[in-house]
Amino acid sequence: MFLLLLFFMVSATFEKLGRMQVELPQAQPNVEQEQQPDRITVTVDTEGQFFVNDRELVNTDIETVKRALVSVAASTGTSPW
Repeated sequence: MFLLLLFFMVSATFEKLGRMQVELPQAQPNVEQEQQPDRITVTVDTEGQFFVNDRELVNTDIETVKRALVSVAASTGTSPW
């Protein structure tokens, strides 16, 4: 067994044939990331109270919710719709 192992070790070629060329991508240092638009969060709790961006609204009337959305959108520069 030892002679067979020795024979195969001596007769085997250890050349690295068929190397594959790999081109890795290069980093680009001046790439700007896209900014996510500001978000308006509307929350309704278990008691039915409305919150717009964690500010509690006076009542649950739809006109109050609309005014709050328009007000927050104007202050953040986003569209409420």
